[in-house]
Amino acid sequence: HQYFVIAGSFSNLGNASDLQDQLKQRGFEAEVLITENRMYRVSVASYATKAEGQQGLAAIKKQQGMESCWLLSN
Repeated sequence: HQYFVIAGSFSNLGNASDLQDQLKQRGFEAEVLITENRMYRVSVASYATKAEGQQGLAAIKKQQGMESCWLLSN
């Protein structure tokens, strides 16, 4: 997939793992992505196209605590 909905971005893997665990408990398929500049990004969804990604992002942002999510293109 090319587009990822990001719930958090951290320089510390422990913080990313904590958020990943919290999101999994809420039913999200949370994954930690490592960027080229060593940032740990917690993804809750991935999509093949930008349109699907924007649609998915809009739905996820409606959920409590998820308002600050953003779309990352790889």
